[in-house]
Amino acid sequence: MIIVRDAGFYFGRFYDAAMQIKTGHYSFFQTNYGFQQSGRVINALYGPLFAYFNGALLLLCNNWFTYQVVSIYLLCLVAAGSMLLLLHYSGVKKVISVLISLIYLNIGLIPAFINASSFGGWGQALMPLVLLNGWRMVKDPKKPINWLWLGSTMGLLLQVHLLSALLACLLLAPFFLLALIKRKKVWKDFFKAVALAAVLGSNTILALLWLSATNQLASPDAYNLAVSGLKLVSQQTQLGNSYGQILPVFALLIAIDFAGNLLLKQKGPAEILLLAWSMVLLLIASNYFPWGYVQKQLPFLATNFQFPFRLVTIIYPMLLLSVALTVQKVLTKKNLPIFAAVLAALLFLLARPVYQTNQLRTQKLSPKKLLQTKLARQGLDPLLSVLNYGSQADYLPVVKKGPDIGKAYRKQIASRWQSFGHQVLPRGKQQLSWTSKGGKVILPLVAYQQSQVALNGKAVKKLTRKSGGFPVVEAKKGKNTAVLTFGIPLWGQVVILGCWLSWLLLASFFLIKSLTLARNHVIFMFIKRQKTVGV
Repeated sequence: MIIVRDAGFYFGRFYDAAMQIKTGHYSFFQTNYGFQQSGRVINALYGPLFAYFNGALLLLCNNWFTYQVVSIYLLCLVAAGSMLLLLHYSGVKKVISVLISLIYLNIGLIPAFINASSFGGWGQALMPLVLLNGWRMVKDPKKPINWLWLGSTMGLLLQVHLLSALLACLLLAPFFLLALIKRKKVWKDFFKAVALAAVLGSNTILALLWLSATNQLASPDAYNLAVSGLKLVSQQTQLGNSYGQILPVFALLIAIDFAGNLLLKQKGPAEILLLAWSMVLLLIASNYFPWGYVQKQLPFLATNFQFPFRLVTIIYPMLLLSVALTVQKVLTKKNLPIFAAVLAALLFLLARPVYQTNQLRTQKLSPKKLLQTKLARQGLDPLLSVLNYGSQADYLPVVKKGPDIGKAYRKQIASRWQSFGHQVLPRGKQQLSWTSKGGKVILPLVAYQQSQVALNGKAVKKLTRKSGGFPVVEAKKGKNTAVLTFGIPLWGQVVILGCWLSWLLLASFFLIKSLTLARNHVIFMFIKRQKTVGV
């Protein structure tokens, strides 16, 4: 298994969702099984629907090794399938489409998910579906926006990866503006798509706005933007960091596509926009952009954006679509084998470094035999006892300014939680038990403004919290119990329930529509066959 920092973070998320499904003790906000059973809010802010999907998948796999293999396979299947769908819609021949889709699997954040569990890989996997909506805006004169398709795509991104959803808006912006310039009627369908996306992502939007308004939340870790842009390298010099680098062979492909667009005289405004926007973003994502100055002016980007190379999530789908369209323009039956061979060679050159990175990272982690064996063969629970994770400060409550919250979490929770007894109660409550000599005790829990703590059966009316949300209680001598509960008002429960119901209705609609199309296709083929036999 490949186990890095991000892997532990997401494993903790999905383990919590899996145990909720297994036990039936659901808690939308409070984390009662993962993250040292601390009660901190994680999944509500990090794609809750997709967390439960991964939790169900984890239960089916029954061990972490199988889960990692299956999730990587699913990611590649979704990424290649979405790119194939985009290229098919754009009229690219099947052979070229397949090779371009395979190339897509070996660049950007998709290898980062395979080698480093970077969840932006799922955003990139779904991004061709977003670009398909943008491409339709400038190519379909009759119906530039299919509001159901656009709204469901953006709603899905909100449930998978919030930053990718924001990047998707950046991708779509110029295509929407070009559609307006062409005086296409887009506003009505646009607002319908926005409304649908808002409903489908309402649980995440609710959690973020409500918690931010009522708590001072810690930001994710800060990074230096000036050193995390895209780099042109001769080979992958950093282990597992293929996502932040461009190999010369891929840079050459971009240059050829750019030259081809200049030479081809029949390029329309849509094709020009596609290449121009991807090239502008490529420059912004690179180390040549003055990110040091930008960070000084907008310091929040260091924590909320962190890495400029994340823009490849929207850059690479556009670049590869542009390449495919350029090839399609000059493609004939005679030169098809030549183009296919060139793309196949490019695929090999791009896939080889990713494979080598994967091998190196596996070899580096293989000496940790105890950890590998436990996670691969002994079910799901060993993750809690042998994997040190969850020290990121993301969205912990800041009660007052003090020492680093991540370090405080490691000290107060990660190193102490196993000294307490934990029991998850119905309705998402977390019970702690311990034996004390009396006096003040810092509980290995995280309490927000919405949290309530009951000590030995009595509600603590004036709860004292350390920065990071760690409750401080006055314990009695002997055995003590504390119960942590996260209070959700009625309107919040209605929003969450409405969001789940909207997804159920949408899934039912697409299922019925697919079955109807399949049935009509079967009937059509039967009638066609009968006519043929009759002739």
